[in-house]
Amino acid sequence: WELRERHTETIARASTTVPVKLDVTIRRRDLGQFIEDLDAVAAAVSFGCRPVVFGHAADGNLHVNLLDVPLPEQAALARRVLEMVIARGGSVSAEHGIGRDKRDWLAVARGDADVAVMRAIKNAVDPDNRLNPGAIFP
Repeated sequence: WELRERHTETIARASTTVPVKLDVTIRRRDLGQFIEDLDAVAAAVSFGCRPVVFGHAADGNLHVNLLDVPLPEQAALARRVLEMVIARGGSVSAEHGIGRDKRDWLAVARGDADVAVMRAIKNAVDPDNRLNPGAIFP
């Protein structure tokens, strides 16, 4: 259990920068190709990005960690990976949800109709916007 609990800390220490962390879901049949494509993207950048991927492969939930990515390059590289996920019909979020970091991706990944339903449910349950305000819907 100690090894399991400390792997995230180990990944962070292995990077020269704060790792880019993405929690995504890919169809199981696409996992191998996604990993190969991710490796190719990492190899193509000039700064030597190292991907470390772990997760719950049985349900397609992957924790993608991109190491050694300079701060000015992080958003663009994260965008590229999330676009790869969407192109495969995956989800830009998995067990950790959308939150503030990926809220702009929600409509891209799910579409306006799905987002409208989500917003309606949020408004019905939390009409005063007291529960985690601004986390998904500004």
